[in-house]
Amino acid sequence: MKTFLYTSFKKALSVIESSKNPIHLKAAKTYANLFFKNFSTPTRNNFGPFKTFYADDYVAGLYDTLLSKIEEKEKKF
Repeated sequence: MKTFLYTSFKKALSVIESSKNPIHLKAAKTYANLFFKNFSTPTRNNFGPFKTFYADDYVAGLYDTLLSKIEEKEKKF
């Protein structure tokens, strides 16, 4: 599982880095969110209309890295 997780993380980084305009970056955000959804577990409790998920610290850290990279890329546009 760890190798698939790491491979997926590297692919998500690649998608973010290859974004050349805001439309690409929007797709990269979707890819990062799908990464999180794939490696986390849905909880039973919803927070209003929003779904909630549980992720271990390692996955949450990787996801946070992806979000940071997206923010950096947004500043370049």
